[in-house]
Amino acid sequence: MRLSNILVVSGGGFQGLGLIKALRAVTGTRILVGDCYAENVARYFSDDFFLLPLLKEEQAFLDFVLALCKRESVNAIFASTDYELELLARYRDTFAAQGVTVYVSDTPLLELANDKLIFYRWLLSKGLPSLPCYTTHQDMNMTFPLIGKPRHGWGSRGLQILADREAALAIPIEESESLVWQPYLKDFDEYSIDFSVNVVGDISPLAFRRRIRSLGGFAILCEPCAPENIQRIARMTIEHLIPMGACGPMNLQILRACDDTCWISDLNPRAGTSMPLSL
Repeated sequence: MRLSNILVVSGGGFQGLGLIKALRAVTGTRILVGDCYAENVARYFSDDFFLLPLLKEEQAFLDFVLALCKRESVNAIFASTDYELELLARYRDTFAAQGVTVYVSDTPLLELANDKLIFYRWLLSKGLPSLPCYTTHQDMNMTFPLIGKPRHGWGSRGLQILADREAALAIPIEESESLVWQPYLKDFDEYSIDFSVNVVGDISPLAFRRRIRSLGGFAILCEPCAPENIQRIARMTIEHLIPMGACGPMNLQILRACDDTCWISDLNPRAGTSMPLSL
C-alpha cells in the first residue's frame, strides 16, 4: 500500500487535533503537523512536527512549505484554521505542480464564507432559508430585539443584543456597520453539520449533531442527530456550494425554532472546531 504523507498546516491547536484524529482513521497515512508555535498540543499526536514561518511572512512561509513537501514527499495539505485558507487557495496550482493536493476551497467560496452579510444575501438569492439581515441597526424596517454579529467573526465572539430602538441609537454608526443585524431568536436548537468535499466535487456523508452546550463559541456537548428538514436543507445548501469550488473539510450550522422553521446561520470553509464530537 502506498503511504500518504499529509501535512496539517497551523495544526498545533485543538482544531488541528480534530483533523489529525480524523486522518488517523485512514489506513496508510503519515501525518505531519506544521505550526508557528513550537509548544503545542497536536505535535505529540503527529508522526512529525515542523516549525513554520509566520503566515504574514508569505514568501518565507511558501518557500518553507514547498521545500518541506518535496523533502517529505507530501501528497496532501489540509488547513486547520481560517488564517491560512486564502494563501493556500491562491497557490493551489504551485503545490499541484509539485504533486501536492491542497484541500482548501476556491477563493470565491472563501470570500462568501468570510463575510456574514455576503453569505446571508447569497442564501436569500438562492432561495435558501435565512433570517432577514440589515447593514445598520437603524434600519426602520427592523423589529426588535436584534442580534449583531461581526461580519468577519466566528463562534460567539463580539455579539451584541439590542432590546429596542433606544438601545440601538446608543451604538456609533461605525461600530454598527462592522456587524450584520438579524432578529434575535430566544428559543431554538442549533445543528452543526460536518462534511467534506473532494477535488471533483463529491460530497462525503454528512455528520449531524445538535449542540446542547457551548463554551466560548465551542460546542462541548452534542447529540448526534438531525430531523429530516435539517438534513434536506443541509444537502441542498452544500450542493449550491460545489460550483463555487467547495473543497476539503467544512462545517455548516442551521437553527431550528420550536415551530420547525429553520434558518442557515454559518458556514465555515474548514473543519469545525468541534469536529471531534462528530468523529
